[in-house]
Amino acid sequence: MDLKNKVAIVTGAGQWIGRAIALRLARDGADIVADDIIIGRANKVVNEIEELGQKGLSINADVTKSREGDKMVEDSLKKFGKIDILVNNVGGPTPSLFTESSEEVWDAVLARNLKGVRNCCRSVIGHMIERESGRIINIASVAGITGAACAVDYSAAKG
Repeated sequence: MDLKNKVAIVTGAGQWIGRAIALRLARDGADIVADDIIIGRANKVVNEIEELGQKGLSINADVTKSREGDKMVEDSLKKFGKIDILVNNVGGPTPSLFTESSEEVWDAVLARNLKGVRNCCRSVIGHMIERESGRIINIASVAGITGAACAVDYSAAKG
């Protein structure tokens, strides 16, 4: 895929699937905004992106908070001038039996997997509408269709 002159934000880019997505987009020519709740992980990915010859920006945004999503987009626009792609990748379960899980855990899992997507989309959509261009990719899970053991909250959010 040719992504030269494109800019992509990848949430949860510091490890696992997010890291792989960020590096693949960079290999295909995109400059990357790597967001992670742990800035050191985002910094490492940006170093890898720059070794591939692309530009990178590490961001430490908790996307469950709308203001932090807004700031992530503002900082991205300051550095790159545009955003072509948003990959909502941040997520994951907090494994627990439904009968033993607290309301706080339920809220945190839904915020991480569902509210974060809402916040990032709302933060970037005005820019994309104004430019009449952009792509939003939301990472799902088979758990949203089939359910997952010890992850009722995660399955509900992904569904």
